[in-house]
Amino acid sequence: MTAASASRRGRPTVDAGAATIEFVLTALLLLVPLGYALLAALQVQRSAFAVTQAARSGARAFVTAPTTAIGRQRARRAVGLALGDQGVPVSGARVEIRCSAVPCLTPAGTVVVVVTTPVRLPVLPDLFGRPAAVVPVSAEQELTVDPYRPGRP
Repeated sequence: MTAASASRRGRPTVDAGAATIEFVLTALLLLVPLGYALLAALQVQRSAFAVTQAARSGARAFVTAPTTAIGRQRARRAVGLALGDQGVPVSGARVEIRCSAVPCLTPAGTVVVVVTTPVRLPVLPDLFGRPAAVVPVSAEQELTVDPYRPGRP
């Protein structure tokens, strides 16, 4: 009696259920890395969106300020709010403000705000007290100071 005829009569063969196990193992081996890659990509994308919004908000806050000192404070506060709104930690963020003219808020001058933050990939543990995988994300926004406003310090 062959295996084909035994399976026709309702008797189990040696291979019964092997395809299901192989499918489950193959699916796990493929889906777990794919799921992790998706989580990591979403984490980096969320941070990239937050940094872009933070740079835009920081530049707007700076160019509308009455003085350069107040503008720096407003820009840093706006960056912190924008990053916090997206759940990105503010602690590792760096804010750099560059001006094309001195003083910074000279009419028709440009102001560039650069925001950089490290993004830790999810689920990976720290190695020797440092994050195992970090992706730096940065954004830059350039705005022009209103040319029709009187000069500000």
